[in-house]
Amino acid sequence: MKKEITIDGVPVQMKCTGATPAVYRNLFKHDLFKELAGMSKFLTTGNNGKVIADLEHFDFGIVERLAYTMAYQADRQIGSMEDWLDQFDHSTAILDAMPDILGLYMDGLQTSSEVKKKNAEPTVR
Repeated sequence: MKKEITIDGVPVQMKCTGATPAVYRNLFKHDLFKELAGMSKFLTTGNNGKVIADLEHFDFGIVERLAYTMAYQADRQIGSMEDWLDQFDHSTAILDAMPDILGLYMDGLQTSSEVKKKNAEPTVR
């Protein structure tokens, strides 16, 4: 899934695919699933459907790394993470865009395929 997200007034193309966790692991030597699972207890969904984080306990670096990973997937020429982050004027730019960033990732986890055989009996071999 590819989507443009505005971060600090800058339109950023982001791409989330099945390769996102592998790209994240290759770039940062961290397991995205483990990091998000550990931080999920500090995330809730607001009445508007947006993701809200308990910022006192949330590891903001995970969101920065995820945002960079998805931007990198959309454009392999974006440079280093530090250079990419430097294009934003405010240090809270990623934090402000966090609901959209996490929303794109969560949307990418949803399947668009349907079960081909409904109520089919399992095959035992």
